[in-house]
Amino acid sequence: MVVFEKGNLHYYLEEEESNDQFNIIYDGGEKTAIYLNTAAEPVAIEERKGGEHFKQIQRFAHPGAQLINFSPSESCLVPLVEICKKTL
Repeated sequence: MVVFEKGNLHYYLEEEESNDQFNIIYDGGEKTAIYLNTAAEPVAIEERKGGEHFKQIQRFAHPGAQLINFSPSESCLVPLVEICKKTL
């Protein structure tokens, strides 16, 4: 069996200038804003309204998804769904 060294797959998290992004949909789904999540305070980098310039690329239906994450190259979308619930 051949094993390939993958290196540090999370190197981009260690870069001081790297920040993640998040999206907020508001006004009943009519508007959306994309924020750069910086250490000091999130910064809006783009705001859009639906309408003639809005273009849906693809729908990713995943009932129960609580969080999504994109791969570093943005070629994969990974949804997180709560698998089990703790009972008290």
